[in-house]
Amino acid sequence: MGAPELAVLDRGATPTTALVEPCFHCGEKLAAGRSWRLHLDDREINLCCPGCLAATTAIHDFGLSAYYLHRERFAPRPNSDALSADRYAVYDDPQMQARFVTYVGEVSSADLTLAGMNCVACAWLLESRLARCAGVDSFEVNFVSRRARVSWRGAATRLSHILDAVAVLGYDARPFTPDARR
Repeated sequence: MGAPELAVLDRGATPTTALVEPCFHCGEKLAAGRSWRLHLDDREINLCCPGCLAATTAIHDFGLSAYYLHRERFAPRPNSDALSADRYAVYDDPQMQARFVTYVGEVSSADLTLAGMNCVACAWLLESRLARCAGVDSFEVNFVSRRARVSWRGAATRLSHILDAVAVLGYDARPFTPDARR
């Protein structure tokens, strides 16, 4: 699997199928005038924004393109904040982690709430992608409860990196606490 080829196209003011064609990733209509076209596995797909481009590229780069064959709905549209490197830095603070992280030796574990999952293919994508993150021992998703249990080695990765990997795919993960459930 080679790196996908990217071309940003300026469609101009001429009406095209882009006005009614949905984004390959999230299903949103493509904006008149600009879209992002990605050459992927001998086909050309159109995307509505840099967030969907990043999510689609990440899914492809990690060998998880089967997600698109099995999803029941379009993926959630990635939040532009998901591309911010320090969005989740607060969750690396030891005082913050004392509220929701458990420790067994060098392994840390936490329960997370997940937003944006539409179908079991979303859960599969998250589990498959996070299993490939350095330092992550396990990432198990419960689709029904919209929660995940993550275990990681703090010497190899930080919780903020794990949460960022989730966000790049278009989902939002936050630590679960009994108070948050209310």
